[in-house]
Parts: sequence; structure tokens; C-alpha cells
Amino acid sequence: MIDDPYADDFSDPFARRSLSASKVGLGLLGVALIVALAAGGYALTRRVLVSPADVVQSFYTHLNDRDLAGAAALIDPAEGISAGTLESMPAMLDLVLELLGDEMLAEFDMDADFLTSLIEGVGWQFLDMEYTLVTADSDRATVHASGQLILTVLGVDFPLPWNLTHELIRRERRWYLSFGLPSSQ
Repeated sequence: MIDDPYADDFSDPFARRSLSASKVGLGLLGVALIVALAAGGYALTRRVLVSPADVVQSFYTHLNDRDLAGAAALIDPAEGISAGTLESMPAMLDLVLELLGDEMLAEFDMDADFLTSLIEGVGWQFLDMEYTLVTADSDRATVHASGQLILTVLGVDFPLPWNLTHELIRRERRWYLSFGLPSSQ
């Protein structure tokens, strides 16, 4: 027999059992660490995604990326604005007309044809945006978004200051932007 203190004596059944138990223990510890890391990552992700300010920031990110479906997913479902609404020009025009209202259109002497051509020739980019939680309770919040809007109309850039306070509503443990449109439900 070799006199090596580090060698395993597999002829001893107790030594074999303790070696197996230590392997099982290490395996269980590894699984527990993986579960803990996954749960911590999930909790961090849920925390990041449920803040009203983060919802508003995500909305502007989707707008900058021209991801209108992603932007629509952040709007209160009760308001009836879907990805299809924002991706179809007639539906988008109807939404813009509803948001602007007849009085504003009459004030600027605009009609639907002019507005359609204007929308088709417009680009935008929101820059240096900051998002500030103004108020929040369990079901409602307001977030102020400020920065700069670069509006491109027919190839000409117009830098404009951007300051807008957004209303948010919480439904089914999720925050949504609310534009105060009549409910479609």
C-alpha cells in the first residue's frame, strides 16, 4: 500500500460513501447558487421594468428606434391603441386627428390630406432625455420627460426643446402610459 495521505482508500465503504455525499453536497450547493442567481436576476429585471419612469424611457426608446409596435405595447390597452393602429397610416392619421382635436386643426387651417403628407415626410429623434417621477401612488403616476426633439421635416432638421408630463396607470401589476383617450372596452 502506498503511504499517500491524499490518496483515496476505495476499499473502505465508509470512505466511498463520504466521497459520494460530498459530491452530492457540492452538486446541491451549485444548483442552489444557480437558482439564487437566477431568482436575483429575475427580481432585478422585474424591478427595472416596472418603474413608471422606466416605462416612459422605454416608450421614447421605441419611438427613436421606429418600433411603433413596442411603443404601442406600453400604452394602456383600454385606450385601444394597438401596434396595428400605429403601423397603418390611416389608423395613425385617425389617432393624430383625435389627439389634436377639431379645434386645433381648424386653428392651423389643416385638413386630413395635408396632415397625411406631413406625417409621411416627418422623422424624429429624442436626445438627452431625462425622466423624473413627479407623483406616484399604487394605481397612478406622473413622469416628466425632458430633453431635445430633433424633428426632421422634408429633410430639414428642427431642434426643439421637449418637456412633457406623462400620466401612467397601473393595470394587472404593470404600468402603462395613458393619454386619456376614451376607453375601447
